[in-house]
Amino acid sequence: MLVEDGELVSGILCKKSLGASGGSLLHVVYLEQGYEQAGEFYANIQVVVNNWLLIEGHTIGIGDTIADSQTYSKIQDAIKKAKVKCCLSVCNFRCIITWSALISFKLQSILWHCAVISGTTHLCS
Repeated sequence: MLVEDGELVSGILCKKSLGASGGSLLHVVYLEQGYEQAGEFYANIQVVVNNWLLIEGHTIGIGDTIADSQTYSKIQDAIKKAKVKCCLSVCNFRCIITWSALISFKLQSILWHCAVISGTTHLCS
């Protein structure tokens, strides 16, 4: 890109030349012209962008936010799958807790019966 006396002589304006990196147009203006000119350049770029947006008229309406039936169906399917997965996780957790409690109860019951039969008053003796 070649700029002479504030006019683009050749090249194109792209992400590399306008982006936030070393060697960008703003960076070169700052290095060659100083911070005041760089600040003025930055403000002028913003004016150009604002005017372009006014001319192009990029807008969004309420209709743009409503999903079509196919998209809505996909969303509902994803929600249903997530609910099923969540329920299965909760059920598996409950089963593990129930089985653990049952095994613990059975073990305690067996130890208690052994204590009664042997006549000991302490389970750990």
